[in-house]
Amino acid sequence: MALNALEITNGALQPLPKHLEALTSILKEKSLSYENLSTARNGIKNFKGRLEIDAPMERVAHVLFDPETQGRWIGGLMNVSLLEIDSTEHWANVPKTFQLYQEFHLPSPIWDRDYVLAGEWSVDFDGDHVRKAVLHLQSITREDCPVRDDRVRAALNLQLYTLTPTSGGSATQVDVEINVDPLGNFPVFFVNLYGSIWCGKTLAALEKVVLSK
Repeated sequence: MALNALEITNGALQPLPKHLEALTSILKEKSLSYENLSTARNGIKNFKGRLEIDAPMERVAHVLFDPETQGRWIGGLMNVSLLEIDSTEHWANVPKTFQLYQEFHLPSPIWDRDYVLAGEWSVDFDGDHVRKAVLHLQSITREDCPVRDDRVRAALNLQLYTLTPTSGGSATQVDVEINVDPLGNFPVFFVNLYGSIWCGKTLAALEKVVLSK
């Protein structure tokens, strides 16, 4: 148990590195920012992916948010708790802002991970039609979600899902960008190795869930 506390403490003491400071411009007009990040290690890379899904944007947006189906397309996710939602909606049952607690199970002897996340949608309209929608996700801290002794509190430094309608709105281009650090004893090179395959793997799983609805 003491090892886990040490890992988290060491991570929390690290300042925000220069390579992430530049990314604050992406979220400078949003309520999410890097100012409250507990950790961000040098060397963790951003990864990007793209996939066109044969479904309208509203359906894709619903699956991206829906806590009940996240475990079907996010690898290792074993539990999601919805902590807070905004009553404002761009689409039915998809709140503009929300906060989640996620628990991930990892194979032994690796410790399980958890995240406390805030999400926010920004939508660009062209008249009555949505031209583009972006979901921003980032780690936050909450007093009612303290760090636990039986798992490592990981850090989602940045995650952006950009949805663009294609084929007259019947399909959606999904672009994802992520910078995530599981912390603990994971070396940076291993984090980047997994990150290099994460986007393609996750978008393919997302597509299966979207098309099954």
